[in-house]
Amino acid sequence: MLLKNGSSITKPICCMSNARHTRLIIVCFLFSIFFVAIYYKFSYDSSINYTLQIQTVFHNNKTLRLQGSSIGILVKTSACKIPKTHIMPMVLEKKWKPDPVNDCSYEKVIGHISDKDQIYYLEPKFTNPSENCCFHDIIRDDTDDNKYKITKCIQLGNRTEVDVKYKEMFYTKCGEHHMNFEANLPILSNVKEKINHWKDIPKNSQPINVIIFGIDTVSRSHAYRSIPKTLKYMTDKMGFSDFLGYHSIVHSTASAFRGFLMGMTEQMVVANCAPKRSTPYDRCPLIWKDFDLKKYITMYVEDGHQTFNWGGQGGFTKKPTDYYIHSLFSVMEDLRTKYFNVGKSSEITDRKAWCTSTETGPEFVLHYTKRFIEKFQNTPLFSFTWLAYPWHDYFYALAAFDDELLKFIHFLNSMKDLIDNSILVFLSDHGDRSSPFQSETIEGFIEKGLPALFIRLPKRLIEKYPEMNLEEVLKENRRKLIAPLDLHHTFLHLLYLEEMKSSNNTVKIFQPVLHDRTSLLVRVDETNTRSCEQLRITPEVCLCGKFTSSNDSSENNVNSQSLEKIIPLVQKGLNDLLTPEYASICSLWSVKMSDVMTSTVMNVGNDTIDYLVQFAANPGNAHFEARVTEVLKNGIYDSIILKGEFSRINRYREQSACVPFLTEQDKFMKQFCYCKSNFG
Repeated sequence: MLLKNGSSITKPICCMSNARHTRLIIVCFLFSIFFVAIYYKFSYDSSINYTLQIQTVFHNNKTLRLQGSSIGILVKTSACKIPKTHIMPMVLEKKWKPDPVNDCSYEKVIGHISDKDQIYYLEPKFTNPSENCCFHDIIRDDTDDNKYKITKCIQLGNRTEVDVKYKEMFYTKCGEHHMNFEANLPILSNVKEKINHWKDIPKNSQPINVIIFGIDTVSRSHAYRSIPKTLKYMTDKMGFSDFLGYHSIVHSTASAFRGFLMGMTEQMVVANCAPKRSTPYDRCPLIWKDFDLKKYITMYVEDGHQTFNWGGQGGFTKKPTDYYIHSLFSVMEDLRTKYFNVGKSSEITDRKAWCTSTETGPEFVLHYTKRFIEKFQNTPLFSFTWLAYPWHDYFYALAAFDDELLKFIHFLNSMKDLIDNSILVFLSDHGDRSSPFQSETIEGFIEKGLPALFIRLPKRLIEKYPEMNLEEVLKENRRKLIAPLDLHHTFLHLLYLEEMKSSNNTVKIFQPVLHDRTSLLVRVDETNTRSCEQLRITPEVCLCGKFTSSNDSSENNVNSQSLEKIIPLVQKGLNDLLTPEYASICSLWSVKMSDVMTSTVMNVGNDTIDYLVQFAANPGNAHFEARVTEVLKNGIYDSIILKGEFSRINRYREQSACVPFLTEQDKFMKQFCYCKSNFG
């Protein structure tokens, strides 16, 4: 309404026309829906505070502020405090875009296997002789895990089926363009013996099954932002416990596997069972051997190059478990890369070599695991499933796999008798190590050391041992500092529970608490003194700090005076790694002040200041991470030292091709060498 002077007056809402009033109500309603949706998006997990605030981290008398993080701590004891960061940091929120898993649309389904009658049935289209279909057995070499044999072509002609009763791995090829790879679960002689052992023993008298499934390179936070539907179903519907303080020992898959599958560090493995990189792991105390002795049917399946074989490692001379199909993935990669005429390290390999048919590698692995569980559900079983590709190389790919993983979890939950008698473990090895998120943010550094770990205890275990208060114990342990050695000790504890219950001297049978590990079936760290050093977590990856939630804030960047001391220290440290055998083929590194990407005050003590510095080094624009400690005397600078080892935080790919893969030292030096031959 206009006044004479041209100004306007607004009618009160009650005096508005019905049309305007209606529009206002609609606008208010839409805004309400929007804010409710935002609220539920960020509050489905009650254990996480998603509010966009400023996070104070690692503080004694200084603070570290994380932009876009929520206030809180995951672990809080006198010896260790670990901060909680925002699930979707601002730096990721702007870039977040799920990356397709694999593109297998170029393939066609040639046939399918029936586990019931052990027959491979061909699709009608491929029963025509004109399709020129061949059937090949894949046979594992009994002397070398990295070798295999392929049988000569069996022409299928107009056959509609193939008996695969005694075959474990095979592939069919039709014409020049289509190949399908398949794995069977034949009843082997040793498996038949195990089945006969248990056939007259009631299910409620059989031991607890162990079902472990993991995905490479998934931090706890990355799991929440990438597979929210799967985690919500696991925690809300199935009662999985989320272990907030599960900490990697070293940021590598091999170290994680040694920890939770062997109960060993790399140094222990070298000293006790695999002294050389090429030494097979047969003599190592892998946990599935203990379950095998107890007559469990065992399975280990991992796609890709496989952790125990990657980079010149020896794998296994004998089959490590009853069911083991590593050779199938070796054949698949070799034939696919040959077909596409690309090198094994190229991107197209990752995208197209891991297709068993129209089914992607990860889908195939989950399907194989499902078939194993269905087939042997009435016999005690141990299964370990690991999905490596494309997660190892593609940071955003996991978000596209949520629905597929949820199907697998639905399947497990549908097997009520099975899960009532099975411990279920979902885990990872470490967080992302080489994306820009890792090398540009403190959140990336924290996430890298906190892989996902979710555990569900079976109903029968809880009811059988009421005196152990297992549900309450697990709930308490989820907020403690936990490492892979603890997980291994938990699996051992499961094996000996019944024996311990019936014995007067349980100490001789099994001790749940040792100096460097504790079973998660008992209360962990009741004295609150667990530290990284005690759990064999290396100094450079340790996230424990002296944390306080003080509202005081200060700049967390390292001051220029300290950086001027740090830069020559890290340059010298990198070049000192180039011992004579590597110095002859690797270039010296150069680091300047302008090469520092991030620098953070991590912890301030009475006479020390701990820093995290992420920097580039040349040649090659290699990105590294170093933990550095400045030592003070009477509050004045005294010296500065490197804390632990350097970490490479971007990919080196062919930069270090001149370094062979013969020893553990070679593997270590791959990340610290820029070959002189790259200069041409």
